[in-house]
Amino acid sequence: MHGQFPLGYTISPSLYDLAPAALRWYYENSKEGDYFVAGPSGSSYIFPSKMSDADLDDYLAKLNEYVDKSGLNICNILDQKIMDNPKVYNKYLAQPNIDAIFYTGYGEKGDGRIKFSDNGKPVIEQRSVLWEGIDGGSNRGEESTVISQINSRSANPHSADGYTFVFVHCWTKNQQSIKTVIDGLNDNVRVVPVDQFVQLVKQNLGPK
Repeated sequence: MHGQFPLGYTISPSLYDLAPAALRWYYENSKEGDYFVAGPSGSSYIFPSKMSDADLDDYLAKLNEYVDKSGLNICNILDQKIMDNPKVYNKYLAQPNIDAIFYTGYGEKGDGRIKFSDNGKPVIEQRSVLWEGIDGGSNRGEESTVISQINSRSANPHSADGYTFVFVHCWTKNQQSIKTVIDGLNDNVRVVPVDQFVQLVKQNLGPK
């Protein structure tokens, strides 16, 4: 099943120094449609909004070096209320080697908002979550719910409503779960690799 559909994975770019053989193994065993994203929060499991400006600046300077060496030019941020905190995502996207941010809010539902940094790079928020038992046992994160959510949304590529970034909880869902969702989508829905998703957002929604 691996390689039958596009899929994004977070991985730490610090593996370039800490475990280069492991990083090479993931790259060499990737399939068509696989895309690796620097995360969570770049190279460390942190909430960047909790860091001082000086510490975050030092962290991002090192991250900028790592994403350049590892080729991981798109980052995931794990935090809270980042879509309303442009200071944080502007600092990330001011780094010349970081091209875009995918934001996953800790304990947040996610509204699928798409914003742009001061220098025109996109910040894309999760919109659907594939996660068994999320919300204390509701079915919001089950396959049938995600299928219904996506099929009911706009497919207009010139509107932010036409894009859905699905966050998958890998401890409760697997690739069969993802395939089930993809197989249930309407014919007017396209599932694309991470880098193509970002390119479409830039092309159709970005500052002109």
